[in-house]
Amino acid sequence: MTYYPTPVRPTDTAQPTATNVPATMTPPPPTPTVPPTATTRPTATSIPPTPTPIPVKAPTRIVISSIKLDAPVKAVGLVREPKTGFWTYDIPDYKAAGWHNDSAGLGQKGNTVLNGHNNILGLVFLDLVDVKKGDTVVLYAGTEVFKYVIEDVLFLLEAGQPDSVRIQNASYILPTEDARLTIVSCWPRNNNTHRLIVIARPG
Repeated sequence: MTYYPTPVRPTDTAQPTATNVPATMTPPPPTPTVPPTATTRPTATSIPPTPTPIPVKAPTRIVISSIKLDAPVKAVGLVREPKTGFWTYDIPDYKAAGWHNDSAGLGQKGNTVLNGHNNILGLVFLDLVDVKKGDTVVLYAGTEVFKYVIEDVLFLLEAGQPDSVRIQNASYILPTEDARLTIVSCWPRNNNTHRLIVIARPG
């Protein structure tokens, strides 16, 4: 299609030449200006905060009034028996109970385990054999008090038994889902043929 220029009259100031649009042609609508699309930023992934570890309340003192026991508690760890190669827990060599340092702290779910000699090196659990179901055991973590009620007293034969029996006896000191206190010593006083296990619950 041919476009014709608009003539310029002599008396007019010259204007820029405009392009005539024939009547039959509709000028195209102006193209709308589209604002630029904002760039979508990636959503930040929130990182959950690291939980603050709960401090372990290690027992520092044990009191069992029914057998007139009042003694300190010391943290103890694993040692290897030279003859058998078994891993066992160290035991304080003075009048003190040993708290297994990988067992539960006071006030926490799990098995809080104490050990101690009954006839040597301080005799801390000399009279543990005399406790009864329903007796109270009081443990301290500094000045904080935790009370337990004895619910079971077990005598497990160990001397002369195969390793499988020793392992089964040791299952009483394994971690548990519930909160409990397990005290381990030997019995009787003259030959230590048995494990004496006392189990108590918070009360």
